[in-house]
Amino acid sequence: MKRPLRLLCQLLFVAFFLFAGTSESQEPAPLKVYIRDSLYHSLKKALPATLSPKEGNISQKRSIEWIPLSSLELYSRLKREEDRPVADIVIGVESEYIAEMKGTSFPPEIRENLYFPFQWKNETFLPLYYGYLAVFYNTQKISIPSQSLWELVSVKTDETLIFPDPRVSNI
Repeated sequence: MKRPLRLLCQLLFVAFFLFAGTSESQEPAPLKVYIRDSLYHSLKKALPATLSPKEGNISQKRSIEWIPLSSLELYSRLKREEDRPVADIVIGVESEYIAEMKGTSFPPEIRENLYFPFQWKNETFLPLYYGYLAVFYNTQKISIPSQSLWELVSVKTDETLIFPDPRVSNI
């Protein structure tokens, strides 16, 4: 849970840096964040309501307006807003919509100074959730384990591979 929250904070800091063009005398507009409703409800208690100057590269405190939307609502709204996006940040676009979203004015290109513990080549979208896959072997049957997932699944064998869903498995 810490990795997605840390990435969310990094995205908010980048957005504040990009959209912090208000003068000191006027109240800055809230940062609008479209977020998948399921993600919003699971992270609701941890999501910040504001960011202060010490947290981001901004001159004054700025509120965050979280706008939870279903997957289809999120996609439809971004398509409808096309060249005039209302959101400053969009979080939770599902992978099946990524190709279609590249045709809209959203999102802008990602800065290169964001850190990932893995290689990421997409210049438009960032993964929010990512993880590692653990594979357990029966050492009585397999003496030399595979070095990669590709090696594991490409070997011809009569054995059955079972990959438990890490979101619900208690293995």
